[in-house]
Amino acid sequence: MIRNEIVAHFDRPVEEVFSYVDNDDKVKLWIGGLLETKRTTSGTAGVGSRFHQKLQIGKRVMELDGELLEYQKNRRVRVKMNFDQGEMNVTYNFKESGGCTELAYTCDSQYRSFFYRLLSPLIKRMAQQKLREDFARLHGLLQPARPH
Repeated sequence: MIRNEIVAHFDRPVEEVFSYVDNDDKVKLWIGGLLETKRTTSGTAGVGSRFHQKLQIGKRVMELDGELLEYQKNRRVRVKMNFDQGEMNVTYNFKESGGCTELAYTCDSQYRSFFYRLLSPLIKRMAQQKLREDFARLHGLLQPARPH
């Protein structure tokens, strides 16, 4: 298993930060390579909701099928994502204090084939770098407007 983690702090209320995880259009603004997110179940998002994503990494497009396992608005989101080579369990934990928000992200990945398990140290480094880039983009989107 590979674990990638990051903790980020934002000078924004939790509702605003949460919206960038909860809104399909906003997710595309900060997750690099995310080509498409499409809900595959009807109704409002909640535990058991399913979705499909296309993510481009380099020249390759990964197709992921996800399921929402836990949903506590402005507190916690947990999803399971299946793809050809394996499975990821992703958790977003939100904490607000004094109008600022801490977002802790964890992704546990498991690979089915021996080849991908053999490459796991390299995959972990590449995934951590992508995570830093994605969270830097999110931080840029959530920067408070500066007076001129």
